[in-house]
Amino acid sequence: MPTPMRSKPSTRSPADLNLPLTVLEDPGRGEMARYRARLVLVRPDQFVAWTSASPTLGVDEARRLLHRVTGRLAPDLAGV
Repeated sequence: MPTPMRSKPSTRSPADLNLPLTVLEDPGRGEMARYRARLVLVRPDQFVAWTSASPTLGVDEARRLLHRVTGRLAPDLAGV
């Protein structure tokens, strides 16, 4: 488990989905190094649900990602 350097408030998207989300910064020696990723999404049961080599994730991308990993249809895909 990475050692949290500082915790950031979650974005609106997890709250809209009633998902608890804690954002931690890893100094690059923990999960970042293990998965060779800048971003790692870990479920409460410690399963790695998603990784990305990109250091950023846009709001729309985060919203679609959270819908996907929770098995929900993203609003922009509803009715497709």
